[in-house]
Amino acid sequence: MLSTPFAGTAPLTSLGSPQTRRAHVASIGKWMERELVKLRTEEERKGTSETHVLKAARAIYSVAFREVTRQVTVACAEWGTLLSKIFAVHSDLLDGMIAERERWLLAEAAARVTQQQAAD
Repeated sequence: MLSTPFAGTAPLTSLGSPQTRRAHVASIGKWMERELVKLRTEEERKGTSETHVLKAARAIYSVAFREVTRQVTVACAEWGTLLSKIFAVHSDLLDGMIAERERWLLAEAAARVTQQQAAD
């Protein structure tokens, strides 16, 4: 389960001071890095599947990207809308690639089982 210290917070009604904006950016970056380190640690400790790692990394980046998009939208709605559309297309492409990878892995496993049964 992802910890998201900034998720669910209301969008800033103004951009705030440069110091506040930088602190918020830093907190998002630190959160993202912490989550990725936890994912890598889990992968090494449990031997997590490649598909699981891809999905978990995608979730981490999605949370961070949505927060960045939210903040961009506060400054300029048009930029935020464009960024959101770009992210949606990117997400769809990545989801398709992950699904294709899962199908390929299942087909590969089924072929191995068939070969083993034929050899027996």
